[in-house]
Amino acid sequence: MSHRSPRKRIIVLSAVLMAVCPLLMGQEGCQTTVGRIAVQIEPLNPAPWQDVTVTVSVFPSLGLPQTLQVRVVGSDGYFSQGPIVTDADGVASFVSPGGASGTYDRITISWPLYNIEEQFEIVF
Repeated sequence: MSHRSPRKRIIVLSAVLMAVCPLLMGQEGCQTTVGRIAVQIEPLNPAPWQDVTVTVSVFPSLGLPQTLQVRVVGSDGYFSQGPIVTDADGVASFVSPGGASGTYDRITISWPLYNIEEQFEIVF
């Protein structure tokens, strides 16, 4: 991700959790599995042009690396997307570059295994 201006505060927009229920034709019941994505941001109130470290934890971790999809869309035209892979404990980190004062990034983290996503904004 390229360098940009810093953020001033973080606003959590939404967290979407969806149950995955394989409804097969002729199946009377279905099992529901729910995953969860937790996000930690450092620093919480970045200065302009200050990079932000985003740490993502997924639950359950399943004891195996998990592939997540990350999409960053900035109000200043910045864009980045791609996969990140957790460790066996379900934890991964990435750095989002800082931005100019007054700009924001909308970050979406998806976990395809459970069809869930976490979306939030970082405001510079």
